[in-house]
Amino acid sequence: MRPVGHRGEFEVGAAELCLRYVDALNAGDLQAIEDLFTPDATVLSPVYGPMNAHEFHRVFFADTDRTKPQVRGLFDHANNGQGAALHLSFSWTFADQETVEFEAVDLFELSPEGRFRKLTIVYDSQPVRKAWQAFQQRRLESAAAATVLDQAHRAA
Repeated sequence: MRPVGHRGEFEVGAAELCLRYVDALNAGDLQAIEDLFTPDATVLSPVYGPMNAHEFHRVFFADTDRTKPQVRGLFDHANNGQGAALHLSFSWTFADQETVEFEAVDLFELSPEGRFRKLTIVYDSQPVRKAWQAFQQRRLESAAAATVLDQAHRAA
């Protein structure tokens, strides 16, 4: 990871960190994402709720086949250089290949050492939550069907 530039009291490089985050999401690179966040960083998500950032991304990737975030805008130097915001067009393909598309704004707070310490994800949660809940239901139905087949094979 390249060192970030020093501005005032905080090493920020917020724009570069945000673009690395988008690249890592596109690549499905969990380790690269975790490297961008402090160990105690948090994520506030409309679908998953508040979570540790590392746990959030592990769960998100477990639910995901692929993501395609596209940057529509990048706002650096928020909060006196300690934050940034990304405006994204987002395509989220769940593990079962169903896709939901939406626009989002990711609000980042940076730590003094130049890593993310908080991510707040903002979007219209109604269509995304509906698609995510349908995915969760399909996952449960698939697991139940696999259990029935397993039991049938054992009985035979």
